[in-house]
Formats: sequence, structure tokens, C-alpha cells
Amino acid sequence: MGKDDIILWIQGESVHNDDILSCKGKRIDKSSDCYIRYYKLLVYTNHCHKLREKPHWISLYKGKIGIDNGSSTYYLLYGHYKEVDTANRPIGFMSYVRTNNIEDALNAVINESKLYGYSISDEDMAYIKKKSIHKITIAIVMAILCLICLILCL
Repeated sequence: MGKDDIILWIQGESVHNDDILSCKGKRIDKSSDCYIRYYKLLVYTNHCHKLREKPHWISLYKGKIGIDNGSSTYYLLYGHYKEVDTANRPIGFMSYVRTNNIEDALNAVINESKLYGYSISDEDMAYIKKKSIHKITIAIVMAILCLICLILCL
């Protein structure tokens, strides 16, 4: 796996349909040696920072992985597609994208999902892309503190 790689898991549409696991557009067979290794990358959130979450619906995490003498950023996006399974429930997905850019990660998930006929709602994508109020508040407080320091130094 290299930079801008994506792993995508999609819930089967029924108990009679297999789940889908793919890496960079190539479907991975359950008997493949790398199936479990890729699946573990999807579910391992212990070293990740949760960026956004709508509980039990969609979540975005950011993590770093040590590679050679440096580190690489990756994103985990868990959620549900607009499409539903045979019981009329939204189909779930999990994704791992190694990239330094969150927009690239989201676009990779969108494009990889399209390969299998699935899409994420515009509302969910807007929610994931929305900046956290907490981060904006911190930025404003820091700016005010810097301004106060400048005034006091004059």
C-alpha cells in the first residue's frame, strides 16, 4: 500500500450476498492472504483522532502510521450509503484512505463506492466536511489572545 491508497468494505445486500472488500478498485477475495490484513486496517481506531461523528450513522477519524523513517496520514470513514439492503436498511461501509488531504480521502471513498453502485448522501458529506465549531472557537480565542499580546507590547 502506498500514498493515496484506499481500502473499502461494503456490507452485503442480504445474508445471501457476500460483503465487498476492495483495494484501489480491485475486489479482494475472502480467501486472499491480504483480506484479514486489510480488514484490520479498517477497524483499528485505537491510534486515531475522531474528527467528526454523527452517532451510529457516520464517523471520520484521522491517524498516522509509521513508514520507513517517517509517518503517513490516513483517514477512516465509516457510514451508510443512500442505497438500502433487501430489508430496506441503509447499507454500511468502512473505508481506509492513506493521504495527507482530507478532501482527497473523501473523494477517493466517493469514487471507489461508485465502482460498486453506491453513493453517500450530500447531507452526510456536508456534515463530514463541516468544520468543527470547537476548532473555530479555539482559533478565535487564539486570535484574540494574540491581539491582546500585541496591544500590551506596544
